[in-house]
Amino acid sequence: MSRFHRTVRHALPVAAVLLAACKGGGDGRPAIDEGPPPELRSYDVRGSADKLPLLQAEQIDSRSNDGRFRIDWEIAQANGYEADVYVSDNPYPPLMPYGGADGKIRFASLYCWDESPDCGLKHTLNCRFDPHNVLECEGQGAVDLTQWLGELPRDAWIVFTACNRQDGGRSCAGSAVEVEFR
Repeated sequence: MSRFHRTVRHALPVAAVLLAACKGGGDGRPAIDEGPPPELRSYDVRGSADKLPLLQAEQIDSRSNDGRFRIDWEIAQANGYEADVYVSDNPYPPLMPYGGADGKIRFASLYCWDESPDCGLKHTLNCRFDPHNVLECEGQGAVDLTQWLGELPRDAWIVFTACNRQDGGRSCAGSAVEVEFR
């Protein structure tokens, strides 16, 4: 199965979860008009090592290429969005992008707008996974994944969400790529 098909296969359930999380309350109050979520054109993770034969996951290996890998995304149009990136046990984003969720650790959060020199509609986030299980991306703090990872190798997901900043981050789009930490 191609990378595109794996990513698309997981983008649909992610979009469904995000849409379900954004609807108004069941307490009789009307839903807040969220406006459209950012349109996610593409999302990809390029591992630090070549894929192993028959393995579909991207390899993130602290011993290969100094553990460096990259995360790329493109948003079609947005008037400001928050991009959050997580390592996760599954391909589903947290229901509330600003809060934690079991099995997920947010390791990058960026505020972006159309013409931002730091994070515009198209962005590449360069990251490094070191031999001490520390994950760090440019402009972001270091995150120790030792307890979360347990034992290596570990299958995981890198989950991306882009949420509309104009409505307080209630309307979101997202996707996930399968990875293997080594």
